[in-house]
Amino acid sequence: MIKTLDDQICCDEKSGLERVRYFPRQLLTADDMRAEQEYLRQRQRRFNRFVIGWGVACGLEVVFDPKRPNAIRVCPGYAIGPWGDVIYVPEAVIVEFGGRFTDPEDPCEPSPRAMGRPWRGAAPLSSTGLTIYVAIRYAECLVRPVRTTAPGCGCDETACEYSRVRDSFEIDFLRALPTSHVRTKPAPPSLCQTLKERQLIACPPCPPEPWVVLATLRPGRSRVPVVRPDPGRLIGGGLVLGRPRPEIGAADGLLIETSAPELIVDCFTDRRQLANLSLVQQQVVDCCCNEAVVDPGPQLGSRDLVTVDFETPSLGGQLKQIINPYVSNGVTFTAESAGFGDEVVGLVINNARATSSCVPPESATQFLAAGRSTTPEFLGATWLKLRATLPGTGLQAPVTVTVEMQTGGDSTGRVQLFDVANTLLATGTQQATPMGKCPTAQGDDRGRATVTATVATGKVAYAIIDELSQGRIFIVDKFTFR
Repeated sequence: MIKTLDDQICCDEKSGLERVRYFPRQLLTADDMRAEQEYLRQRQRRFNRFVIGWGVACGLEVVFDPKRPNAIRVCPGYAIGPWGDVIYVPEAVIVEFGGRFTDPEDPCEPSPRAMGRPWRGAAPLSSTGLTIYVAIRYAECLVRPVRTTAPGCGCDETACEYSRVRDSFEIDFLRALPTSHVRTKPAPPSLCQTLKERQLIACPPCPPEPWVVLATLRPGRSRVPVVRPDPGRLIGGGLVLGRPRPEIGAADGLLIETSAPELIVDCFTDRRQLANLSLVQQQVVDCCCNEAVVDPGPQLGSRDLVTVDFETPSLGGQLKQIINPYVSNGVTFTAESAGFGDEVVGLVINNARATSSCVPPESATQFLAAGRSTTPEFLGATWLKLRATLPGTGLQAPVTVTVEMQTGGDSTGRVQLFDVANTLLATGTQQATPMGKCPTAQGDDRGRATVTATVATGKVAYAIIDELSQGRIFIVDKFTFR
């Protein structure tokens, strides 16, 4: 038996919580026991909402199920719902969006299952032209029925009651984005702005729906920086479902137009990510606006070698994350404008599902990459240039900057050093060494290049990092200077 929270008060905030006061010879009933449980649950819900926040804490990736062409797989993970309920998916579940999907006979046994209402329609979802949101919410299962004695002294048959309540979940396809996920305009003040202006932080309102969006399904033809991917291949954070694209004959990394309806599974744009508290603390220390907290980096004239390896903050199992700007050791990394107006930087791991510049063997090593905020799934799959602004007003020569990068196996990496007047002071280039490609990668081999540029006189304000052909995707492993 399944219970959701539709008929319950989402956030009990109008009165104080009550718990049972025990005393000798007290008569306790089932209502007293339930009150004790509800007190602890509501108190934890309030703590989660007001202190922890809500969203996806880890996992819950939505991917195409290769064995069922009209189904998705929701991977294990952990989330906190908008009403403060903990949502835990211990094992992967399959959810079909074909017209024939039906709920299992007993969704609570032997293990939690997806209990979503099916997508009803004769045509596959990819041909409807609609945007659908895969969402999850907390639910409860009544389990372990036991026999109970009928009241009174008669000969009535014994009744049956469920003796346990199991935490579970419900997965559904929503036609509209929940209002709790819609970005408000103007945006709320940032944490740094709140601290600087000495503002009080208001308690968040109770969201009207309990749903947590996991992914956005966007049918239609799309332009993506790949050539003829296999169905289900992850492309910069998004899965492409449907028929394979035709061979175009273009180089890997160029934008191409698809010729058949597809279904893109986007796990980033509408997902509300709940960051681990240790990651938040580290990021505040590294790149918050308070100069008294942020590491200013080496002082002018210092000759010590400074290395930025992009391993902080840890992605904690994520494939990628936008962090714009990225600040470490006094260096500020941003994406150069290419006319889009939404260029950003962030971190990706060395995995073909995270970046097309993956070099074998795949690993959790983190890299700096460029992308666009409106299409975060393409972080690590663009050719945008990177800018590294050095500490203070610049570093007095002699200055040497070295960049380790991954790109195409036949590409040439480049580093250019400029002064504050945008005058080019030095250029360094290096041909990449081919190193093969990761198992699911398409196209030619990828490679690594170590590029160095040195300035003998003058003052270096910033460095521009790119690939010489300005068409190949690249990511940065390490940035050092002295």
